[in-house]
Amino acid sequence: MCRSLGACVLSFIVGGAAQAATLKPVAPEACFVTPGSPATIRWDVRSGPLAGLEYVVRDYAGKQVAAGQAKAAGADAIETTLNLSQGFFEIDFPVAKQRFGLVALPAWQGKKDPFFAIDGALSWLVRDDALREALVRVAARSGIGMVRERLTWGAVHPAADRWDWETRNRFDTLRRTYAKHGVEVLEMAHDGPGWMGRVAKYPQDLVAAAVSWQKIAAHWRPTWGALEIWNEPDISFGGDLPADQYVALAKAISYGLFGKTDVPLVGGVMAHCNRAYLDTAAENGLLECIDAFSFHTYGRAMEMENLVAKYRDWLAAHDSSGLGRYGYLPLWITECGRPWKKGTERPAEGQDAESALDITMKGVEARACGIARYFAFVYPYYEENENNFGMMDKRGTPLRSMGAYAQMIRTLAGMGYVGDLKQTDPAIQRARVFGDLTQTVAVVYTGKADAGCKVRLGVPTLHLRGIDGRSLDPASDGAIPVPDGLTYVWLDPSQ
Repeated sequence: MCRSLGACVLSFIVGGAAQAATLKPVAPEACFVTPGSPATIRWDVRSGPLAGLEYVVRDYAGKQVAAGQAKAAGADAIETTLNLSQGFFEIDFPVAKQRFGLVALPAWQGKKDPFFAIDGALSWLVRDDALREALVRVAARSGIGMVRERLTWGAVHPAADRWDWETRNRFDTLRRTYAKHGVEVLEMAHDGPGWMGRVAKYPQDLVAAAVSWQKIAAHWRPTWGALEIWNEPDISFGGDLPADQYVALAKAISYGLFGKTDVPLVGGVMAHCNRAYLDTAAENGLLECIDAFSFHTYGRAMEMENLVAKYRDWLAAHDSSGLGRYGYLPLWITECGRPWKKGTERPAEGQDAESALDITMKGVEARACGIARYFAFVYPYYEENENNFGMMDKRGTPLRSMGAYAQMIRTLAGMGYVGDLKQTDPAIQRARVFGDLTQTVAVVYTGKADAGCKVRLGVPTLHLRGIDGRSLDPASDGAIPVPDGLTYVWLDPSQ
C-alpha cells in the first residue's frame, strides 16, 4: 500500500530538544469527502500538542489548489477544513515531509453494480479493528459491493472436534463488520487443516474437507457473496501438482455444499493461462462443479482482450453439450493490479499515476470483454518482494489508484459496453464506449500520462472528466485533453 494513513513525522521544539510528532487521521474515511462541501479532517497528534502546521493541497496532476494552516483541536489533535472540487488530491505537510490522499466524490447511493469489487485481504494484512472497519465503510461509500478475503482454514478448524471462528485474526468480527455495512465477502482459503493429512498443499481427507466447509458455510453464509475454491493451484500454492489433484478438492467441496448454500462456487483461480493445465482441469470435470471461473492477471491493459479470448476459446473447446453452456460460464478476475516500488509510505507521483492508469484501464477492458466481476488488487498497504501493491497508504488514506477506481465505478456502473468509437488519431490506443438509457461515455485511452496530450475524436462531446473525476475543458479547437492517459468523454447519444 501507499504511505501511512496519516503518519506525518514532524519536528517541533520542546524544552530545546527536537522531538518527533506523529499525525494520524482520527477517522480514515474522513479522507473521502463530498465535493463542493466543506469537510473537516481531524488528525491525532500522537507525540504532543501541535498547532499552526502549514499544509498544501495539490490535485491529481500535482497542481496546488489550496494552502493554509491546521488548527488546534484540543490538546492532542489538529484539524483542517477543506472545500474540494471533484477529484483526487494530496494534502502535504512540508515540515513533516509527509502526504495523505483525499478523494472528493459523492457517496454511492442505491444498488451496487456487481462488476466492481476489490481484493481486500484485510483478514491478513490489517490488524487494527478500527482501520478495518474504516476501510469497509470506504469500500461501501465507493460503490464496491464485494471484497475478496482470505481465511486460514487450519486455524478456524484446528482439530476434528474443535472450532475457533475468531482466532487471533478476528475472522468472525471482520466478516460481521462487512455484513453490517452491506458489503459481501468472496471467501477463499488455500491451506488445509493439518489433522486432515496433506498431499502436498491439499487436504488428504476430502470427506473431512467437504464436511468442514459445510460447517463453515453454515456459520458465515450471511456474510458471503461467493466462495472461491483455493488460490492459484497452478503454481506453488497447489504444490506444483497436476490439475486433477485440484479438481478433486473442488469436486469434494462442491458436493459437500450442494443444496446447503446458495452462494456461487468459483473455481480455477489461475495465476497463468496455461492451456495444458486448463485442459486437464476441464477433462477431470472442473467446469461441471462450479458456477464461475476465476483467473488473475498482472499484465498490461492492452493484453486483456487477448487473454480473455484465450480463456473463452478454452471453455468453448470443452463444451461437449453443444449448447454453449461453458462458453457462457461467468469469468471473474479476482486479482488484477499494478504495483509501485516498495520502501516508502506513499509512492512517487509518477509511480502512483502509472499504477492508477493500468488498474483502471484493465477494469475498463474487463468490462468491455464481458468479465462478470473485477477485483482490483490490493486494497490495503501491502509490500511483497520489491513491490507494493497497495491502493491505500500505510495509514489508510487513498492513493491515486483508489481515487481513479472509485471514479470508474461512479462513471460506468450500470452501463453496458456498446462498441468502440471510430477514430484515426494515432495517440489513441482504445476508445471504448459504454451507455445506458440516459447517457453514453467513451473511455479514451492513450496509455501514458502526458500533461500536454490532446486528441481528436471527430464527434460532438458534452463534457469531459479526468481519470479521477476532475472536470476537464476541451481545447479551443475542440481537441480532447488526455493528461492522465485516460479521459472520460460524455457523448451526445443522438450523434
